[in-house]
Amino acid sequence: MYYDLEESHVLTFDEEMVKDDFTFNRVRVKQVFAAIMENGLDPFDDYGLAKLLSMLTNKEFEILKTNLVEQFGFEAQYKLDKIEPLYRFFVEKEIREIRKKDLYKFYIEALHNGKYVEFFKSLSVEELADLKKIVVFNVDFKDSTNRSASKKLFDFITHEIRTRNIKKIAEV
Repeated sequence: MYYDLEESHVLTFDEEMVKDDFTFNRVRVKQVFAAIMENGLDPFDDYGLAKLLSMLTNKEFEILKTNLVEQFGFEAQYKLDKIEPLYRFFVEKEIREIRKKDLYKFYIEALHNGKYVEFFKSLSVEELADLKKIVVFNVDFKDSTNRSASKKLFDFITHEIRTRNIKKIAEV
């Protein structure tokens, strides 16, 4: 698939690679790619670039990395290889911080009790986004039961976030 950002900047990836990955977000990858293409890699220090990339899933990161290497060559390969451990650190740190919250404990309890629907409905959009990140980074695509349960949670959380955002817009 191709996204034309400008005539010379095209984001490409193999649809087969992401067809079963419900966590893959084309828009998010396109936005990060466009930001980097607009500014180049030089203005980003390692910390800033790793922080920006930490919003991406592992697969999104790999697709973006491939595209940036195609656009910028060796410079991009070197810089992205160098900051990849920092990217992973930021992702893992955020997940650890979410897991430390009482929210995560209540989430696990709600899943075990089968009361997750009521629990999700009681959360703020920010809390739902935190739980969505936990789901996204803990999916085991090789385990069909895990994948199916994760997709159900992912879809429900996404639906709740969209519903609240629509209500918020309607109120304005």
